[in-house]
Amino acid sequence: MRRVSLVLLFLAVLAPVECWAHRHVAGAFVSRREARRSDIDGTVVGFEKAFCRERAPSGKCDKAHPVSLQLGFGHINGEHEGATLGQLTLLAGPRFTYPFESPEWLQFFAHALVGSVRESTGAQRDWSPTGSFGGGFEITFAKIGDHGLEFFVRPQVDWSWIRADETDWFEEYSLGLGVRF
Repeated sequence: MRRVSLVLLFLAVLAPVECWAHRHVAGAFVSRREARRSDIDGTVVGFEKAFCRERAPSGKCDKAHPVSLQLGFGHINGEHEGATLGQLTLLAGPRFTYPFESPEWLQFFAHALVGSVRESTGAQRDWSPTGSFGGGFEITFAKIGDHGLEFFVRPQVDWSWIRADETDWFEEYSLGLGVRF
């Protein structure tokens, strides 16, 4: 819990920092993830909503805030400690985008997410609290229009915990594709 508290404090201190001038206030991504030290892999689908910091005379967002809200849904299956395991996760929390003047095609981020996980082992299904903190970067590889869609690739690493009978920490690596609009 101390690690999660430190990450949240870190994000709160850096939140007022000026963000680079990207105009996108929403995005979506899908990632393939793998847990370290287990034969577990799965898929994550996520959405993020940034808040507009400055508006142009036309009413469109001219500059997004560096802190956004991220929502993620994940499903993994595999073998862990000799048992067949399935997990369905629902996570939400703040995402901090590192302020960058250039290059515009590269965007670093960190997030701290909390939520719930349903673990299935055989016929047993249990809901437990869970959380994750980590980060990565997004590399824009295609743009449509001056302020239209941006497509990106997104490698990231997360340190996640599940609290069932005892707290279990594990690392997850993922690589995904996304779009900003």
